[in-house]
Amino acid sequence: DSVDSTNVYARTLIQQGFGEGAAVIADSQTRGRGRFGKNWYSPPEMGVWMSVILPSMKNDDSFVNMSYISTLSVVEALNDAAKLKTEIKWPNDVLIKQKKIAGILSEIVKLNDKKSFIVSGIGVNINYEYEKFPPELREVATSLSIVTGSKFPRERIVASILNILEKNYSAAIENGTDYIFTEWMKRCTTIGRRIRVVQSEKYFEGTAESIKPDGRLIIRDSRNNIIEITPSDIIKVIEYI
Repeated sequence: DSVDSTNVYARTLIQQGFGEGAAVIADSQTRGRGRFGKNWYSPPEMGVWMSVILPSMKNDDSFVNMSYISTLSVVEALNDAAKLKTEIKWPNDVLIKQKKIAGILSEIVKLNDKKSFIVSGIGVNINYEYEKFPPELREVATSLSIVTGSKFPRERIVASILNILEKNYSAAIENGTDYIFTEWMKRCTTIGRRIRVVQSEKYFEGTAESIKPDGRLIIRDSRNNIIEITPSDIIKVIEYI
């Protein structure tokens, strides 16, 4: 079925008192959302469009940690499905050959003063052909079908993502998130790259030097200044140069 946005639908479930541990899965979205206010193109039969509802972790970095867990789980599921070399671009894009195949949008939903949830929106391009992408996306996006030449049953990818996400979430709850962050960093290719960050009225360029467990990206610009960017900062574009 079609929804405006799986994240919005998940928020509604939470406000109605339902949803903990639930996954909202749609065939298409009419107003799918990505990070930085961008639309996420999500037509019927082409991809995995879903949101998972989980209780917030008991620490200040719950939102960031859930982003790490979700992104890592998608990477592991894609590797299992097609034995592909995927990489993570800060803060939560999944790339193959430097083109975007998946993205995560995690949001905290506060039910009351004592209880909150994390909605982790997951979008994965599965059975697109090159010509099916809008022209403006053809050089920056890809899909499992494009890189493998094969079609994939979407339910298989959904099941794999959910199983791996449950495993990683449970491990983080029981043992802490150090292992998740370490595995995430092994797959992140942002460090050492020259990047351009475009904000609402300005932009700057520099070299990505490190990423902190709380999600901060540390950049050194051409004047040797250190700049810190957090995942919640209002950013329009982060691109490799």
